[in-house]
Amino acid sequence: DFTFNYINVPVLFVIKPFANFGILVGPQVGLNIYKSVSEGENTYSGSDFDDIFEGVGGKDAFKSLDLAAVLGVQYTFINHLTIGVRYNLGLTDMFSGTISDSGISAKVSGWKNNVAQVSIGWAF
Repeated sequence: DFTFNYINVPVLFVIKPFANFGILVGPQVGLNIYKSVSEGENTYSGSDFDDIFEGVGGKDAFKSLDLAAVLGVQYTFINHLTIGVRYNLGLTDMFSGTISDSGISAKVSGWKNNVAQVSIGWAF
């Protein structure tokens, strides 16, 4: 099991075809601040994580920067209460390396972060 934690900063534009309804669109930049892998009862993070994946590129195999395109909608109730739904489509590979097993090597790429979000908030 892999665990990745990111700090994400979306820059969203709101298109308002109706007074209380908005369409959200824009880019998002994410920075990986933590990564770990669990195998049975053992969990490896930090330099232990890098050591495990040394054969596939170590710490450089898993990228720290994540770019995404965001699309969503939101509706405002009672002047300030909002609910929304967003989808973040990953644009950059989060992993790029070569995996070898039993004399067979394969270049692996295409692992992207894709996230669906539901939100409730207070608009100012």
